[in-house]
Amino acid sequence: ICMVKRINLAISLNKVAALFLARNPHVVLIPIVQAIIAIIWTLLWMLSASFLLSQVPDDYTPSGYYATYAEAYGTTGTCTFWDTLTGSSDCTEAVAGACNDQWPTGSVWKDNVCEQDGDVFKCWRCSQPRYALDYRFAISFFVFLWNNAFNVAMGQILIAMCVGIWFFTKKEDKGKVSVVPQALRTIFRYHVGSVLFGSFIVALVQFIRYL
Repeated sequence: ICMVKRINLAISLNKVAALFLARNPHVVLIPIVQAIIAIIWTLLWMLSASFLLSQVPDDYTPSGYYATYAEAYGTTGTCTFWDTLTGSSDCTEAVAGACNDQWPTGSVWKDNVCEQDGDVFKCWRCSQPRYALDYRFAISFFVFLWNNAFNVAMGQILIAMCVGIWFFTKKEDKGKVSVVPQALRTIFRYHVGSVLFGSFIVALVQFIRYL
């Protein structure tokens, strides 16, 4: 009984929404177009991101020669998780080599042409990983999040603007002119900056959460 007014308000809002869709059925195409744009953008971004990930800098791994496999690749530790927690001295910890001291790690290979340093022959060398994460991918990922947030926000404000234009149009003029073109003109003339800024904030928060 205490919520009768709110229930009646909800019913009235649903009636207006149903009437709006009945008078403007083409509005249901907005989410479909939005989804198509999102799919195309995601595919293009995946192609671009794959290219950026494969661009491993030349100096990512050392280009020198190493005498032993352990010097190049490092050693495998024998410590278990519990040994690490208890500080046991009965095991040996893993030691990173010159080729895998950062992630993603490269691999090690033995060259047929060795470098001689006195009596020592250095034949082990580093090969680069298949991908590398750097600032370029971080920027690309942020742009991906920003464009996604912008696409969602544009769909929301476009539908809201269509409803507002239709609702405040004179009764005798409703249904005579499509509200979508008017809404698009209004948004891109007065509100696109607000949409960009709002989607930037959303993308920034999402980016920080993914780090």
